[in-house]
Amino acid sequence: GLTILFVCVIGTYIFNKQFFVGSNSFIKILIVALSAVLSMISYNFYRLKSEFVKAQMISNIWKFGLLLFAFVFYLWQFHEFTLLFNAVFVLCTVILITTVILLFKTSFSYGNTIENKDFIKFWIGFGVSISVLIGITFFDRYYIKEIFGAATFGNYFYLANIFLFPFHLLQNYVGFKKLVFFKENFSRTILLKQTQNLFFQSILLSIVLCVVAYLANFLQLIEVDFKSEIWLILSFLFLGMIKVFFGLFESALSARVHIRLINQTNLVSLIIVGLVLILTISFIETVLDVAILTCAMWLCLVLVYLGASLKLNQENLKEAQ
Repeated sequence: GLTILFVCVIGTYIFNKQFFVGSNSFIKILIVALSAVLSMISYNFYRLKSEFVKAQMISNIWKFGLLLFAFVFYLWQFHEFTLLFNAVFVLCTVILITTVILLFKTSFSYGNTIENKDFIKFWIGFGVSISVLIGITFFDRYYIKEIFGAATFGNYFYLANIFLFPFHLLQNYVGFKKLVFFKENFSRTILLKQTQNLFFQSILLSIVLCVVAYLANFLQLIEVDFKSEIWLILSFLFLGMIKVFFGLFESALSARVHIRLINQTNLVSLIIVGLVLILTISFIETVLDVAILTCAMWLCLVLVYLGASLKLNQENLKEAQ
């Protein structure tokens, strides 16, 4: 608890200094940060307990809140950022209070304990894993905005929302369901079967997205130049499929795994992704190059997680319990 509070305070201080210079918004941003962190912890906790209704409620309440705000702001033509910020602050306060009440009402039972030495190793490995994921997730956005400008970034983000965001939803769903599934049922055969099923589902989703986007473009509901953007669109579809597979393999590793295997996976991921970035970034000339490099880094990460997942067998699952 103290670690969460400390990290949130430090992060809030840095964020407040960077984006809210001279404003008295520190407490509000801190509550937003605490709400985000505790809601994610609660989401994963209830997911592991197979209490899916509570997990989904905690995970999605902010989405419904923002949808309501968008409707109200559009209907009454509100344009003030301060009003939106205060509305988000109220929403996060409600989420924080709800999360704390739910956690206090939940009984905790502790099985196997973990030694401090192993816990520190796990914490370091987790930090490396999160750093790699954050790096490759936001690399393309940051690089395009800084090198190619805001207009190019806007077009890139617009296409990503159409062709990549649906895969993000599928990735979250896979991670949500398969983590609990793999805790009870896991073998190499099951993992490969799940991978095969996801491959066909991803292909189907890609086809549906292209058809729907083409029809929406034809009806002038959206504006997409398929002829000039075809390769960028295909890279988004490929990246989306990769992320879906990552959600599956990460669930397998998170469900039942040794701390040593986690640390090995994180170290190998960091080295390989770092090498790919260092060796190829100097050759980037276009936005498509950035998208391809992003796909390459995610593909390397997925292959590492796949290799680690295939190492899991019934013996080390029993030892990990």
